[in-house]
Amino acid sequence: VLATLSNVGSEQFLSWVVIVWRAGAALFWARLAGGCMMTVRMQSRQVRRAPPEWQEKFQTLAARIGVSSPVRLLASALVDTPAVAGWLRPVVLVSVGAFGGLPAQHLEALLLHELAHIRRHDYLINILQSVAESLLFYHPAVWWVSGHIRAEREMCCDDLAVSIGGDALTYARALAQVEAYRPARLRAALAANGGSLANRIARLLGQSRPVIRTGPGAEIAVVTGLLAVA
Repeated sequence: VLATLSNVGSEQFLSWVVIVWRAGAALFWARLAGGCMMTVRMQSRQVRRAPPEWQEKFQTLAARIGVSSPVRLLASALVDTPAVAGWLRPVVLVSVGAFGGLPAQHLEALLLHELAHIRRHDYLINILQSVAESLLFYHPAVWWVSGHIRAEREMCCDDLAVSIGGDALTYARALAQVEAYRPARLRAALAANGGSLANRIARLLGQSRPVIRTGPGAEIAVVTGLLAVA
């Protein structure tokens, strides 16, 4: 009798585990689908062709970095910083004010960074990474590894942009200046999640950032939370 009750309890527990996993996976799949829909919208709404002189410069930069597939450069009213949208037919979106508000050298450096993403097929890799996160959302190690992958991806593109542009200082200044165009709430959010941009700039300039130490209470809370999730 005890064995039968144990088996019934195990089956009920596993059933609830599957239900919770399906619900969580559905939420993350919905988030992924929403992101894809937003990307399609960004490619077609409130956009226009970049100025002709920048179209020519963009094609020259694409050839220098080794991007052979056709890539469009569009001015967008929906983005604050340059971004890549799409994989099969990639588009580089730049805010409308950047073409007149940023120095030409800074904008070229930022375009090289986005072209580096296209050369490395990072858009596709990011989608596959998001699929893995959706399926394994319950595992803390997945999010830890995923965060490191995204940070390394940006640093790889930084290195590639600097190797083509040849001036790390100009590129670092471009990153800092374009960040100043973000709304204050987005700058605050960036600073709250670890200051990744500051770390990237310090790395480009060959400076080491001090590690922020937290008290033992915070470390115990993090470990306890991870154990609870596991």
